[in-house]
Amino acid sequence: MIPSAVFIPAVAHADHIFTLQQIFEKSWEYAKDVYTCFIELEKAYYRVLREKLWGVLQKYGVDGYLLLVVKSLYSYPEVCPCRES
Repeated sequence: MIPSAVFIPAVAHADHIFTLQQIFEKSWEYAKDVYTCFIELEKAYYRVLREKLWGVLQKYGVDGYLLLVVKSLYSYPEVCPCRES
C-alpha cells in the first residue's frame, strides 16, 4: 500500500510533517530507502497530457504498480481536485 496525504482543513500540516519525520527516522533506523513525491494536483490534473505523461514515466523506469497508482490519480473523477467556479 502506498500512503498518501491530502489537505484536509481539520488536519494540521504539522501532523503531516510529523508523519514524514517518523517515516524518515524509521527508514534510517532500519536502513531502508524512502521515496517521496509531492504533486500540486490541481495544476497537474488539468494541464498534463496523460498519454504523454505515461510514456515519460515509463521512459524513466516507472512501471508496474507505481505507474498504476499514478494513473489512478487521474482515473477517478470523484477524488480529483476541483476548481471553484
